[in-house]
Parts: sequence; C-alpha cells; structure tokens
Amino acid sequence: NAALYWAKAAQANSNFVMGATRDLIARIRKGETALKVEETLKRLEGFGSELLGKTDTAAIAITRSALAYREGQGEAAVKAADAAIADGGATAFHLYYKGLGHLAAAQPDEGFKALKGAVDAEPASKRYLAALVEAYTDGGKVDEAIKTLQAQPKKAQEEADFHVQLGDAYRAKQDFENSKKAYDKALELRKDYADALLGMAILYWNQKKTDDAIKSFEKAASARSKFPEVYENIGMMFISMGATTDGNNQLEEAERQYMAKQVGKIELARFYKLCADTLTPRSWSLGTKWKAKLDALMAPPAEEPKK
Repeated sequence: NAALYWAKAAQANSNFVMGATRDLIARIRKGETALKVEETLKRLEGFGSELLGKTDTAAIAITRSALAYREGQGEAAVKAADAAIADGGATAFHLYYKGLGHLAAAQPDEGFKALKGAVDAEPASKRYLAALVEAYTDGGKVDEAIKTLQAQPKKAQEEADFHVQLGDAYRAKQDFENSKKAYDKALELRKDYADALLGMAILYWNQKKTDDAIKSFEKAASARSKFPEVYENIGMMFISMGATTDGNNQLEEAERQYMAKQVGKIELARFYKLCADTLTPRSWSLGTKWKAKLDALMAPPAEEPKK
C-alpha cells in the first residue's frame, strides 16, 4: 500500500522525487542510518521509467553519492555522482559530491578538479568554496588555497569564515604572522567565533605557546557546546608534551562528541587513524585500542543469513 501511495504522489506532483531526495540528503547529513535511507531510495527507484525522468534519476543518483560518501565509500560516491552528471549535467552539486568521493578514495587531483568545477559553476557558494580550500590545505596545496581565497570578491572577504579559512591555510604554511592576523580579523568581525578561537589555539600550540593555546582552547569550548575538534587538538597537544594518559582522556571526550554529532565515517576514520598513529609509538595498548575502533568502523557489513 505504501508503494502505491508513493507512486500516486509521484504521478500527481512532478517535483515529488526532487523533494524526496532533497529531504533524504538533509537526513544523510544529519546522520540518518543507511538502512532507513536505502528503504526510501528503493521506493523511489521502484517507480520505473514510466514515472522517472532524467532529472529524477539524477536526483536519486546524487543521493546515492551522498550516502556512499557518508559511509566512507569513496569510489561508490564517485560512480553515483558520475551517473547523476550523465543524467542531470555537471551541476555544482553533482561536482561537489564527485569531488568529495575522489578525496575519500585517495584521488586528490581528481577531487581538486571536481571541487574547482563546483566553485566555478556556483562562485557565490560558501559550501563549495570551503570544501575546495579545505581540500587544498589538507592536501598540501597551501599556496593554491591562499590564491583561491584571495581571488574572492571583496564582499566575501568581509566575512569571518573567509578569514578563518585564510588563517588555517597560512598556519599550514607555517606563516604564523599572517595566520594570526587572519584569526584576529575573524574575531574582529565576529566576537568569540568558535572556529577562529580553535584556529588561534592550534596556532599557539604550533608556536609552543602552551598557556596561550590552553586559554584559546577553553574559550573555543565555551563558545560551542559540541566541539570535538577542540578536545582532539588538546589531546594531541598533551601527547606531544609527554602527557599520554591525559591526552588520551581528551581524545575519548572528542570521540564522545563526534558520536553525538553523528559525523560520517570519513571524519570518524580520520580521527581514529590519527589517534592510533599518534599513540601507538607511546603506548602500544592505547594505540591498539584506537586501531581496533578504526578496523571495526571500516569493516564491511556482515552479510544477512540466507533464508
């Protein structure tokens, strides 16, 4: 009966599939379980060619890409994004998930290209710009990140987020003077901005200004209720100072907050790997614990028993 009503709704409303997939992608971003998303996707796919046009199949495909990316399946995300592009064109949204998929599949150059395509297609989008700049910064192309930001229109450069991204890029380049100027500007534009306070704290840590770093970490934690990145970086700072147990305690709090935020597998896998790689040389037992969490997270789902 449910499938029948869904089909009738699709017949009555030409935008039904587009609306349903937009809702699904929002739910994916909020941490909806793959099982629940799959149930709805299969219903949509079950309408068949009689009800589904190219726009509809593209919408379903990009939803599959978003789900695959969240589940840590980079190649599957790229494949689904390519299907969306084939049916719906190389839109910014399609290129965005294609780029994220390539990055998740450890294909950085292809990821940069797709994300740049998304930015070129929608230059005003903050989401696409932030994704490209973060990809450049994390991928070691810091000069490209800075160049991309500096090419933005003046209006974009008057926002706090812009200066946080610039500060992050300069910090990665170890240009600490310009990094601090960027974070100061962000905090001037938006007082007690949590992201800027976190960036400043990491900057101080990189400069071995531990007391200043701790003060900024505390301010950042006070500015945002769930901020796992704060505890992750405090933990790493403590470990680098030789306080392994205290650092691990902070990492466990970061994990609790990442779980509470229901982040995707890509982000959680990055965190677990960092913890395992950092702690194993200092404490084999603690490092092994984090490695076991990483292995369990990325293990393929168990097959359902045959009936």
